[in-house]
Amino acid sequence: MRRFTFDETTCMDIDKALGLEWLETNGLGGYASSTILSCNTRKYHGLLIANLRIPKGRHVLLSWLEDSISLRGREYFLSCCQYPGMFFPQDKHCLKEFRLAHAPMFTYETDDFRVHKTILMIYGEDRVLIKYDVEHCT
Repeated sequence: MRRFTFDETTCMDIDKALGLEWLETNGLGGYASSTILSCNTRKYHGLLIANLRIPKGRHVLLSWLEDSISLRGREYFLSCCQYPGMFFPQDKHCLKEFRLAHAPMFTYETDDFRVHKTILMIYGEDRVLIKYDVEHCT
């Protein structure tokens, strides 16, 4: 199995990070896929694409989550969107590292917290697990 790690330098380069994609499959023809910024840039990106029998074919059941953390009156976005002529959030995101080993893992960090987000497709099921581990930084 190939393992990839992209550090803060790559994650902060929006153009480069938007071109780096991951794919997690469930063994049934279903999958989860996006960029390392959690910004869907292709029509086949999504967090739960199931290969159904009825109606036949692949269907997007969960396209995207806008996940954020609110702390001390400030909101930190863990995902982003690209619109024509605009990128949201406009300020710098807090993604510090993306790692792909057994499942995609994103590490977000500010002066106050560190969040590890893991996206896991359950093998043999049309189910996705999104796990957040939050640490307080001092």
